[in-house]
Amino acid sequence: MLPYRMTMMSWNRAFELARNQADTCVFSTARIKERESWLHWIGPIATGNWAVFGSPDKLGKITRLEDIKQASIGTEVGNVSVPYLSDKGFRLVTSNESATTFKNVALGRIDYATAGDIHGKKIISENQLEDKVVFLFNYQTSDYYLACHPKMSAETIALLNAKLREMKLDGTYKTIDLKY
Repeated sequence: MLPYRMTMMSWNRAFELARNQADTCVFSTARIKERESWLHWIGPIATGNWAVFGSPDKLGKITRLEDIKQASIGTEVGNVSVPYLSDKGFRLVTSNESATTFKNVALGRIDYATAGDIHGKKIISENQLEDKVVFLFNYQTSDYYLACHPKMSAETIALLNAKLREMKLDGTYKTIDLKY
């Protein structure tokens, strides 16, 4: 068994720690080409959708990225959507916390928010924004990994990947996944 300590923090802070602090990992992280060489990867552990959220009056009217090309789109600093949407010419507004982005949509300061669909719905619920911000559509799917410091030992990375494979084979992974 590997000893560990788990701490909740903003994703961007956790990501920077995993890149710069030995024996540190961050979950969950989309594995994209820009990040490939920065970290060691365990997984995939989960699959998720990238989603757009906006005001309720947009529901059913805004159904694809092309519909919001000229709008302001908020997201958290470091979110996987930043390079994806920036490369496509979208106008992004970043904040340090997802909740700030969603509150800015609710206040009309920005037009839309993007986040993982499950994460975004959770932010809406936790901040009682259901009457002001709603899920509009998914636009991308990706696998999520445990991403670890680049100098973490090869033995530890191999052990973690082996344990994950074992959990998938014996049904433990599915039992955990169904809870979320």
